[in-house]
Amino acid sequence: EELIVMATDEGKAPGVKLLYEREPTGDLPATWLKQHHGGRVYWLLTNEAAMEIPQEKHQLAAEINRQSLTMAMGDKFPRNNRIMIVSPHPDDDVITMAATMRKLVEYGNTVRVVYSVTGENAVRPEMAQAYYERIKANYLARRKSNRPLRSDIDTELWRLARIEVREDEARNAVRAISDKIETVFLRLPYYFHRGILGLQTITPKEVARTRALMEKFNPDMVFFSGEDVDPHGAHGVSTQTIKMAVADSQQLRHIKIFGYRGAYLEWPLNEDPERLWIVSFGEALMRQKIEAIKLHVSQLNPLFPAFDVREFWQRAQDRNRSTAQGLQRLGLLDQQEILFAEVFKEFTVDDFIR
Repeated sequence: EELIVMATDEGKAPGVKLLYEREPTGDLPATWLKQHHGGRVYWLLTNEAAMEIPQEKHQLAAEINRQSLTMAMGDKFPRNNRIMIVSPHPDDDVITMAATMRKLVEYGNTVRVVYSVTGENAVRPEMAQAYYERIKANYLARRKSNRPLRSDIDTELWRLARIEVREDEARNAVRAISDKIETVFLRLPYYFHRGILGLQTITPKEVARTRALMEKFNPDMVFFSGEDVDPHGAHGVSTQTIKMAVADSQQLRHIKIFGYRGAYLEWPLNEDPERLWIVSFGEALMRQKIEAIKLHVSQLNPLFPAFDVREFWQRAQDRNRSTAQGLQRLGLLDQQEILFAEVFKEFTVDDFIR
């Protein structure tokens, strides 16, 4: 018999990497195909799907435009600009670009992180227990009735407790990077009604709020999530909301726009290298980034794990290290140092909103 295994996009890259690295295991049944002796197994992988396995990295390195990558690694940091980073969840900012956030501040920029949704559904009850007790005590102290709490009120108090957990973690993580970074929590309701029949995923009110916030801050540069493969779709909806807000505003037509990745994917170095911005950094800043990610304590053992079994700090470290190693093999970074790199892709306003 002949079997054909196909993977056709970069969203499959982490799974392909696991198939390549792991011994046959019942936890990942496809790994047994590596010992299939009843016939031939053909692995048909696109460059994107195979980007995280060693052979493909070597092949990709030979295809990369070295001159464009050299320019991508140049000092592109703005000075004294207003920078807005839109983070779909309360931890996407530090997972994907903590090192760059630190450097943006060091270059004298005003940096503001805007969190689209609360992420409360990913908080276990035991993580929110102390918050719930405090919120409940404050509520009972304000009301004048001794009757037991209605179930709907109790549910809302738990919801508020879980929100506070995520937002406190976000503030703590950002402070671990720099105490000069501002944080804003939009709490957009699309987090609760996406996928519900008859309800709009993105409402005009959400777009108007996003546009008003952006116009008031009037950023010179905006960073957005360039990956829409997260398990719950919040990244893609967040980016679509920003697109709609920018499209509705003449005031925002001047901004520079960069997409970040790193939670689930990475920008391939061989695709549009002239549009990439690569920020390299050393071990000390990587440790600071990992510390910031780990301050999202409620997400260290995620309630809704994705296809990638690694913790988010491990994913960030591995991806940033892998990118730097590719650049070192090309002779674009010092091969004697342990280095890391975050990658961004630039978009014109017209390309972004199209």
